[in-house]
Amino acid sequence: MRSVDQKFEELEEILREESGAHQALLAKAREVNEAAGKGDLAALRRSTALLDHQMACVGRLEDKRKACCSAIAAGLRLPEKSLRLSTLAGHAPARLRSVFADLGASLKATLSKIAAVNAGNRHLCEAGIRFAQGQLTIILQSSEKYHNYRAGGCRCAGALPIHPFINRTV
Repeated sequence: MRSVDQKFEELEEILREESGAHQALLAKAREVNEAAGKGDLAALRRSTALLDHQMACVGRLEDKRKACCSAIAAGLRLPEKSLRLSTLAGHAPARLRSVFADLGASLKATLSKIAAVNAGNRHLCEAGIRFAQGQLTIILQSSEKYHNYRAGGCRCAGALPIHPFINRTV
């Protein structure tokens, strides 16, 4: 049973690391939001790269947590299919139960904030894409008025004038 207690202590350390990593992820997501809001492409590129790196760190910690939880479940003979952190907290030593509850609540709150910032980032990106598409549409439509001219600038035979009312004597 001692090894299960050690695994619970290891899980506590992992959860503390994961909580810190999620706080850093939230800060990076806010930086991306700020850069996107200002339209600063260089800062957006840097912030996005840092955000990707932080997401990879969080992913590694989540994998580490899942492996630790699986080891604890195996030691306690709990089914892994319905394994949740709250379930493990109920089987934790008494001294760690409140710690797991606090860490779980902190992680949940941080994840809610990250989701809200990411939703804002998604809206900013979608607005930027719509703007770019609108600009491209304007450019493409404006080039169509010159379709009567060949590449050399000569007007095609039989082409109607583009602006028939300009420079006409009445």
